[in-house]
Amino acid sequence: FEVDNLGTRKVFKILKSDRHRLIELFQQEAQILKQLSHLPVPKLDSCFIYSLKNCFKKMDLHCLVMEKVAGENLQQWLIDNGAISESLARDWLGQLIQILEGVHQEEILHRDIKPANIMLTPEGKLVLIDFGTARKITNTYIHKLPGFELTRVYSPGYTAPEQLNGQSFRQSDLFALGRTFINLLTGIHPDNLPKDQLTGELIWRSDAPQISSQLADEIDKLIVSSPEQRP
Repeated sequence: FEVDNLGTRKVFKILKSDRHRLIELFQQEAQILKQLSHLPVPKLDSCFIYSLKNCFKKMDLHCLVMEKVAGENLQQWLIDNGAISESLARDWLGQLIQILEGVHQEEILHRDIKPANIMLTPEGKLVLIDFGTARKITNTYIHKLPGFELTRVYSPGYTAPEQLNGQSFRQSDLFALGRTFINLLTGIHPDNLPKDQLTGELIWRSDAPQISSQLADEIDKLIVSSPEQRP
């Protein structure tokens, strides 16, 4: 919900489920936002549990209050303005690479990068939002990578192939970043672009004639199938 807090707009997020795994992710989001407070991400205001007593059974609602980022997300921006230019692509790509570098240095994976999860402020700055499915890179997490115990995150057209199999790396976020820019540069959702029948790679460059082959090459490096071959 968007709420008014003494004249300041805030985002009020409530978890209604009592599933242990979802509660764990919800609490982890609060911890991650605290840890990333020095980066362009929403600032955490408070985290608390509100107990409902006047109902058939006692229910604990887990709550987060966080900064309401001014501006609009890039999915809506694309609808309103159309495909971006090369100069804007370089500006935005530079900003997001810096944000991701900071996130990854804190041993955190975002795992759901897409235009809808990137806000553009009135000052032209980008803010990465929605850390509800983010994950800390821990030894336990790394040991679980080959298995199927992890919570899967999937956004059609953006999620890296290895993430669909329950494995996430820093390069998985870069894959999603590359697919995000293909969407922004072409104005076409990645799932609606043709694929090479032999390699499965997206055929997108002809739909972004406004950019140089150099920039297109850099984006293609982000979206290769094998994470080992990405930057």
